[in-house]
Amino acid sequence: MSSNWQQALALFKSGDYKKLIKFCERNKGSHPGFMMLLPVAYGKVNNTSKATRLFERLQKEQPTNPDVFHNHGLMFLEVGQPHKARPLLQQTVQLNRSYHQGWHSLGNCYLDLGEYASAITAFERAYSLAPSNPEYLRSCANTLFITGDYARAMLAIQALLNSPVESSSDVVFALNCIYKLKASNEHNAFIDYALSKYSEIDDVLFFDGLLSIDQKKFIRAMTQLSLLESRMPEPKSFGVIANLAFARFMVSPSEAHLDEIEKFLEEAPEVQNVIFVVDLFESLGMTDRALQILDNPKFQFVGNHNLQILRARVLFRKGKASEAKAELLSISASNEDVEEDVAFELIRIQEGVGCISDAAEAIRTAAKLNNKRVGNEPADKFLNEIESIDAALRKLSNDNASQAKSTAKFVFIVGFPRTGTTLLESRLAGIEQVKILEETHALSDLYRTLQKRSGGIEPFAYINSLNERELSIIADEYIDSLGEYTDISNASFIVDKMPMNGLYLQLIEKLFPSAAVILMRRDPRDVCLSCLKQKMIQINDVETFKRCYQAFFSVIDKYQNTLSLPVLQVQYEALVSDYQNEFTKILDYIGVEEGALSVSRSQTNRFYNTPSNQQVSKPIYTSSVNLFEKYAEEIDFSALDNI
Repeated sequence: MSSNWQQALALFKSGDYKKLIKFCERNKGSHPGFMMLLPVAYGKVNNTSKATRLFERLQKEQPTNPDVFHNHGLMFLEVGQPHKARPLLQQTVQLNRSYHQGWHSLGNCYLDLGEYASAITAFERAYSLAPSNPEYLRSCANTLFITGDYARAMLAIQALLNSPVESSSDVVFALNCIYKLKASNEHNAFIDYALSKYSEIDDVLFFDGLLSIDQKKFIRAMTQLSLLESRMPEPKSFGVIANLAFARFMVSPSEAHLDEIEKFLEEAPEVQNVIFVVDLFESLGMTDRALQILDNPKFQFVGNHNLQILRARVLFRKGKASEAKAELLSISASNEDVEEDVAFELIRIQEGVGCISDAAEAIRTAAKLNNKRVGNEPADKFLNEIESIDAALRKLSNDNASQAKSTAKFVFIVGFPRTGTTLLESRLAGIEQVKILEETHALSDLYRTLQKRSGGIEPFAYINSLNERELSIIADEYIDSLGEYTDISNASFIVDKMPMNGLYLQLIEKLFPSAAVILMRRDPRDVCLSCLKQKMIQINDVETFKRCYQAFFSVIDKYQNTLSLPVLQVQYEALVSDYQNEFTKILDYIGVEEGALSVSRSQTNRFYNTPSNQQVSKPIYTSSVNLFEKYAEEIDFSALDNI
């Protein structure tokens, strides 16, 4: 290689493009590479017209050289003209289908143009041609994330995790995917890995805090976010300090924590922060406070659909249904996500004003959009989980001799979603020294931990094989794990309300044989209607509901036929129509004297992060009993008549 060419490359690497242009012009006859380097240099100094003339001359002279078209296309990408870059980069890969750099550049071009599907295809092609280049996979994962396909984005980035090319940014990206996916049990091991290896990275601590809040591990969230806050410079991030205050509120409800959050909002009035605070106040029933924020000129974000939807929800909660409906109908349906959210909000409003046919139409619209977005995946996942539990139960022997000895007093509230589990929990929260574990995954986490520990044996069979001492150790480990959720040190009773814990009664009997288990039942037609009205449930039709409902209770029935663990069945309709007598029976079953009830539960607000969050703050009411009858002409519930 000539010394002139080496000097030219050195100038290029140093970024001194003006000097490079002069050097190339003087020496372009000494090396063929100068004729390629010269237009590139002109492009770097934004002289695109001169660069284009040189590139076009090269394209005529070398019509089969993909490098010419590639560099010309890159120039347009760098100056923000992807529409001009696209035909050049397409020509690049047509000339050489194995040109992985060209495919990656074409992917970036499609990305700039907003053509995400084509970008993903191009990035995947680049990576398949050069799997040793992690940047190609990162580009693909990032584009999948932009499109909201967090599951595929996570799968893409997983190829880099725990490998020699893993970086802290890959780990943070994966944590962000997990957060968007709403962390599930299988992700917990990775979360712990990320924390153990990259705890010095602020984003790792932040996402661990957010994910802990999602999983309702509020003590753990407080620990991580407090550490992060202590090492943050001023001004501190709203996301950190507001979520820390929220976690503290969930452990120890206090107006002071809410005041703190609102104060932080004044300092960081961004739309996502407004949504965070208003959503919290609305869920706590503080509608005046929520509206005050929404109507504050400082927080006005014209045309923001999420804020409009939230404002409609607050107005409806205040009893202003017509204003809420007008707010929703003013939203232009610019995308299907907005349409779906509007439809679910309209269901409640139309029903609230007695427009049942309009409410039913909103149910059908919401179901159609939800089905298009998620398909049958949630129901299939639910049914697969039940089938695996059912299969494990079929293999069990009836030997239930050994049980753990635990002094912890548990109350497990189980049942199909929307059967009244949150309502009952909210009433038990009024008992002194009761700690509420509201919809945690602690028991299902334990089940998966036993899957790993058992060496391939089904968890139920494994736990049946253990002696009293071994079971007591697992019970103690489980109780210790609850310390990540809330402070249970002074609890006389631990109320664990998670509907799906009904699938794990075998574990409850073996580990906590003195536990009180309450099974909520409700007319399945009302349960089905309630599920159809809730986006979080993601059941979109009567037949899918029937399959899920029957599968769940088939497992419950098997438990009740084989286990010695007493289960109190509580009928929702009886609880709301004869509350005093029914609740007294529940207290007798648990072993609590009615005098232990707090004088005034209303002195302490509780936040219920479930579809029932609005209902549980109201007085006991019976308007939801036989509500399905109002929809009889609109929705056919006959398939549920005899289940």
